[in-house]
Amino acid sequence: MTFSQAFHVCFLKKYCDFKGRASRSEFWWFSMSVVGISTISNLIFQYILSPQIMVWASLTVSLIFMLPNLAVTVRRLHDRNLRGWWLLAPIAASLMGQPQQTSTTALITGMLMLSMCLCFLVILALPGSTGDNRFGPDPLGQTPSAEDQE
Repeated sequence: MTFSQAFHVCFLKKYCDFKGRASRSEFWWFSMSVVGISTISNLIFQYILSPQIMVWASLTVSLIFMLPNLAVTVRRLHDRNLRGWWLLAPIAASLMGQPQQTSTTALITGMLMLSMCLCFLVILALPGSTGDNRFGPDPLGQTPSAEDQE
């Protein structure tokens, strides 16, 4: 899947579709497009808008991309044969920090949060399960061979 195809599928066809599976290329191309659009829009907003309006404009751009970004992430987890609830892992990791921690506790918590987020990125980067799984057909159209099924 190309960059433009991924954007078209995730933003126009499956804006809020949490069912099915998404290939790695669909997920990563769309994620990169969201980062690129957000960065470019923020740079433009910085020069043409007042600081107060810039905050609202940036928030609007983020909200526009929030649902399709969550949807493609859940579909990517489905491709790995994982439930979408795994999306809560990095969110839970970010909520682990306590405001009143000692420096040692804060360091340990920070290291745990970082490792959980890195593990989540690795899960998203690994190839999906080959062939159909409980979430639908393989987005790459691959089916296991007779040797794989034995």
